[in-house]
Amino acid sequence: MKYNHIIFGITLLLTILSCYKDKGNYDLHDVNQISVQRDGGDTIHVNQFDTLRVHPVLAQTMSVSETDLDFEWSAYLYPVPSGNIELGTGRDLKTFVDMPPGTYKLKLKVTDRKTQVPFVKEFLMLISGKFSEGWFVLEEDGNGDKEVSIIKSDETLRNLFGLANNGQKLPKSTHTVRVGTDISSSQFVSMLGHENAIEVSSYTFQATTQAKDWFVVAPKKLAIENYFFTKLGANAFLVNDGDIYYHDLLHSGTPKFGAAIVGDWKIAKYGFVQNALSTTFLYDTKNKRFLKMVSGRVTEFSNPTGSAFDMNNVQRELVYGGVSLGDFYNCLFRDQGTGKYAVYRISVTAAVPAAEKYDVLDAPELENAVFFASSGAYLHMYYAVGRNIYLLDIPAQRARLVYTFPADEMITSLKLKQAQGLLVNYPDNNKTLGVATYGHGQGKFYTFSISATGDFVGDTFVRKVGGLNKVIDLEYKNRT
Repeated sequence: MKYNHIIFGITLLLTILSCYKDKGNYDLHDVNQISVQRDGGDTIHVNQFDTLRVHPVLAQTMSVSETDLDFEWSAYLYPVPSGNIELGTGRDLKTFVDMPPGTYKLKLKVTDRKTQVPFVKEFLMLISGKFSEGWFVLEEDGNGDKEVSIIKSDETLRNLFGLANNGQKLPKSTHTVRVGTDISSSQFVSMLGHENAIEVSSYTFQATTQAKDWFVVAPKKLAIENYFFTKLGANAFLVNDGDIYYHDLLHSGTPKFGAAIVGDWKIAKYGFVQNALSTTFLYDTKNKRFLKMVSGRVTEFSNPTGSAFDMNNVQRELVYGGVSLGDFYNCLFRDQGTGKYAVYRISVTAAVPAAEKYDVLDAPELENAVFFASSGAYLHMYYAVGRNIYLLDIPAQRARLVYTFPADEMITSLKLKQAQGLLVNYPDNNKTLGVATYGHGQGKFYTFSISATGDFVGDTFVRKVGGLNKVIDLEYKNRT
């Protein structure tokens, strides 16, 4: 019975509470809804070191003066944010773009001071480096001084190093401009020389390190011939005065080259790298043989059955080596006894690395050639002599003339536009040839579009840029 009284009491109390009239004084207001648009759409393209200007178009559901609104502009990396970058608090944005090139979200937060309700609009912002993409040309003036310019699709920027480094000059021994990409897609831009080398920021071209900084203990003689990476960019190799150096870019801390891997050899400047592994094939000019380097250890080859030649006993002078189809490389050799030439094709991943050998039967002026470019799309190799460009058809074992410049222009450099790593590609990969000429005190740069036969489309060039100094090296720099 007592239990029933308790239930009745609780029910009565709930009934009384439900009949209570809420007499609270609530002052309800409409919220000013704000939307933001931009003339030109929601994607913004801007170059690093330019001024970004954005004039947003506001729409409001209530008549609120813009002086009663707060504006906050910021940006963050996209799609993986790494912190917020404050840009300004004005209605319109005007800011100097000093952020690294990349993809960002530009965010505008508009807050009505009365309601304190924020509204957010985001734009996709693509920042390109001023030196983002184009042909690097290493120039030499009449005094032997070296400089680097970049020929972009719409303009040519001259004297990059001097302008970015308070008039400082490159070492006079500079002979090569090199671009490498590591596994994190970071770019290494270096100018290599017989006495020194300099690395610069790929964004600003300001000098960051010199050759001596690249080693745990710098070699007594600096004569850097090449600096290259595996195609995945996990390992780097450097050839200095015939010695080979190696470091693992996946190692924690600042990666540096250790001591030279020494042995009874003298290493050529050409490296024949694998895609992902820490492996590269090398050529020993002292003993005229190929060597295999894996994780910093150099060994000979086993020469399995089916080898087209003896990797351990080539006994020919390596004239040039460059990429070919897939994991193959084309190596042009000269028999010093007979003066005859042959192309040895090696595979850096196959069980039989000594894949093919083609004797060159007819190649005009080949003995005088100093500039070469091997195609990664066709079994072709280009070489230049004087003002002539020849195409060597490797399986046909013959070369033919494909272009001749005017009589007053001599070829000074030759380079195919080629993606050097697995993480980089171009629509015209292996389909564009860059050529530099010099005559009458003026350097010129040309590009040629390559057809499926290896000939130049239309039998002429696509683009010509004049007004340069003598160009001694070319390198295509992919977008950053």
